Amino acid sequence: MVETKLCTDCKQIKQIMFFSKNRTKKDGLESQCKECRKERKREYNSRPEVQEKIKSYRKKYQDTHKEKLQLKEKKRWASEEHRAYQKRYRINNRERFRKSNRMYSKKNKPALTVKFHVNIAKAKGLFSEWSVEEYKEMMEHFDHKCAITGKKENLEIDHFIPLSTGHGGTHSGNLAPLNASINQSKAFLNPFEWIKGRSDKEKEAFNKLVKYLANLNNLTVFEFKVYVYWCFDNKKT
Repeated sequence: MVETKLCTDCKQIKQIMFFSKNRTKKDGLESQCKECRKERKREYNSRPEVQEKIKSYRKKYQDTHKEKLQLKEKKRWASEEHRAYQKRYRINNRERFRKSNRMYSKKNKPALTVKFHVNIAKAKGLFSEWSVEEYKEMMEHFDHKCAITGKKENLEIDHFIPLSTGHGGTHSGNLAPLNASINQSKAFLNPFEWIKGRSDKEKEAFNKLVKYLANLNNLTVFEFKVYVYWCFDNKKT
């Protein structure tokens, strides 16, 4: 005959296999079944004061055993078993990772944009000193629009003096937001030569952009123009 017991919480008669052992009890079993005890524990742990207590305990434990936990985590991540698990998890949750990456990129766009362009200049051995604050100031100056067309969509960061010349670098005095099509059209051309084939409205906006960049470089418009032509006449590889 299968032994049974009444759960004091859900009032259901269940087999003793559904009750945890407790030596302090007369029958050696808990009064509540395993499921009811889990529910009680979940309810207890959800209380604000208990949450704070658990958080405080965890922080204290992590601070006390910091080196031990770091070593344990390092070994876990280095194991072949964990690497295989990570690979399987990414494959099975590909769409979730894509969504997460899109959200992260959108939330951290300024920092990622700055890091990307700074690293490109560094890789080419060019001057690279641009901050997130300077990026935001630039975008606010142009009202988050293309500096030439005034369009808001498909914005890219353009190096006025292309890095391919071996000059210019990544800094506020050489950067501006441009619509992707405009940026691709300008490409590696001398901007003062490129603008000659554009509309009168775009030429007017271009002149304002030149004045803006010349001011950031502490140069007159004429001096800045001379410098740009010099960069193209004296390219470095």
